[in-house]
Amino acid sequence: MCLQARARRDEASREHRAREAAAREAAGIPPPQPVTMVERDPPVCTGDCISEAAAWDRAHPGQFHDHSDGAMMSCATCYGYVCCSCGHAPVPGTLMICDRCGEADADALAADADWEPPSDPRDDLNRLIGRIVHTGNLTYATVHARVNKAMGVARRREADPQAIQEGIAFAHAWLEALACDEPDPIGATLDNPATGIAAPTGRTPRLRIIPMPASGPRWQAQLDLIRASGAVYDAQSRLWWLSLSTTEPGWVALQTLFTAAREHQTQIIVEMFPP
Repeated sequence: MCLQARARRDEASREHRAREAAAREAAGIPPPQPVTMVERDPPVCTGDCISEAAAWDRAHPGQFHDHSDGAMMSCATCYGYVCCSCGHAPVPGTLMICDRCGEADADALAADADWEPPSDPRDDLNRLIGRIVHTGNLTYATVHARVNKAMGVARRREADPQAIQEGIAFAHAWLEALACDEPDPIGATLDNPATGIAAPTGRTPRLRIIPMPASGPRWQAQLDLIRASGAVYDAQSRLWWLSLSTTEPGWVALQTLFTAAREHQTQIIVEMFPP
């Protein structure tokens, strides 16, 4: 519609209203009064707020009704609004929840954020074994045999949940020991992976000394005892050795190793070699 047509329409409307007013005045009809809306005071909340949907469900037990959003938010006893979550607590507006429901939702979200799917302890142990293999440059057969020995089983399937937890603790301690600058606490197994015993060279009997993995001061104290016994670390075999000749190591060195075995579970193995 163009501006001229709109102006002509408005002018015709004004002339029509003027003619109606003149006709009413000639007939003695008073002019219409503006309509006034009377708002009634809302009922006072008695503290028994309940949504219209919940009130209907209470009055019709066992029946189902697809309630509207308005029925779920409007109070059935007053003109106010109720929590759209619990349907009872009064709230100042629509689509709002009360403080109690808000705190419950926040706690639920926080719990979901911290939740992690439970892991299989056997998978955790296998992952630790893989880290030991790569960190210590060892073989899987070597590490698996040593961990099984620490758990007191010959095969992994024989280990119960308690033994698996002990194996995990042992693997963690082994990793911590490998992270230190000290030599590998277990050593390489070259001949017999099932026993964890390597085959050193030499024609004289020796003591093979295998430190028990530990962390922090206990690991250092164990190595100090091994060194005090006169044992020598062989970088090629990655093991500690103490010669068993007629004049050495002597009872003092043996007593030192016995102390390490008693306090730190250090393994001491006698290796006999052919002449």
